[in-house]
Amino acid sequence: MANVFTSIGDWVTERAPGMMPMYRKHMTEYYAPKNFNLWYYFGSLALLVLVNQIVTGIFLTMNY
Repeated sequence: MANVFTSIGDWVTERAPGMMPMYRKHMTEYYAPKNFNLWYYFGSLALLVLVNQIVTGIFLTMNY
């Protein structure tokens, strides 16, 4: 299975040379702080939903 992921990574690197280093820097080598917990994620999700409701509410108000 690891060989499949390695070959996919090689395939992507051939076609987009800057993609894999950027992926490694931002996705695999970025360590999140230890104090993140379930409430942090729910708070972030609640904030995202609130902003979404405000933005869509503004557009609905303008078009109604």
